[in-house]
Amino acid sequence: MSGVDPQSVPGPGPGAIADQLRGVLDGATVAASGAGATGGDGPVPLEDLRRFRRDLEVAADRAVALLDGHSPTEDVGEGPAAIGLPLRLPKGRVIALTDCERFAFASARPDPAPELDDPPLRLLAGRALDVYVEHEIVEGPIGHPLEDLLSWLDAEGEHDVRDQVIAAGDRLQLERLASAARAWSGLAPSWWPRTQARAAVHLADGLVLCEGRTDVELGGPLAGRPAVVVEVKLGRPHAHHLAEATHYALLTALRDGRAPAAVARWYPGGALATMSVTSEVLESAARRLGAAIDAWAELAVGRPPRERPGPACSWCPDAGVCPSFAPAPDPFGVDA
Repeated sequence: MSGVDPQSVPGPGPGAIADQLRGVLDGATVAASGAGATGGDGPVPLEDLRRFRRDLEVAADRAVALLDGHSPTEDVGEGPAAIGLPLRLPKGRVIALTDCERFAFASARPDPAPELDDPPLRLLAGRALDVYVEHEIVEGPIGHPLEDLLSWLDAEGEHDVRDQVIAAGDRLQLERLASAARAWSGLAPSWWPRTQARAAVHLADGLVLCEGRTDVELGGPLAGRPAVVVEVKLGRPHAHHLAEATHYALLTALRDGRAPAAVARWYPGGALATMSVTSEVLESAARRLGAAIDAWAELAVGRPPRERPGPACSWCPDAGVCPSFAPAPDPFGVDA
């Protein structure tokens, strides 16, 4: 077994995800039936969604006021070249800030350290898995794992990733990843399956941008059905994965004005790990996002980043110079 994934793949055969999602979506439909699939508040009261947005607007206004009159951060400590308005909080940055501020700050540099130019195999394997799942949903079965992947990356303009895939060769075990992705075949068109859907919340009149793209979405207001958001993951389940899934639940809820019925994580070789979306789930995600907005604004005006050793140390650009560095005990225990 290569260093891509210690778990056994491919696991469930073709159509397995469709069967599992059918159960999730049918359950969501039953849960929503009291208000109707498209009417009412959905799984989370609208007043709660409005409250979450108000709280985030307060955090965003606070961040804008802090940055007002400050020039964009220029080489503050070991930070990125510039942080200014609009303040950008993509999903990865929000999660990174909760993990270690120095990691988040260092990762925002426009030019990564030379030793990080060659990505770990798990990053390439994770991208390959994303492509194979999207291919199954959008175009159908994968005929040739390597050629289909290279063609997809070319079409997306990811030429550097294409070259890295070629250089990695058999170490990526593309055939096994493509076989695992067959579990995504056969999704019902009536559930409106879509990939890489934009999920964005703009706060403070567009001066604070919280953006991301979901791996897979099904249902939703335009489909006249409850929504389910699925994150595709490589490796072993990790707390970061759940945080990412609930973050997307918050973004899609604020985007649509209606919370998804459930979020799920899928790991090749395994079943869906699903969780119902409740007010408590979204409130926790909103607090995390609000704290990230505060922290990123404070870092932008010169506060030194706090260091917190953990799994991210293994691929932090500052790993060689950070006094708090501690290697992760399991390189497969975090997001691919």
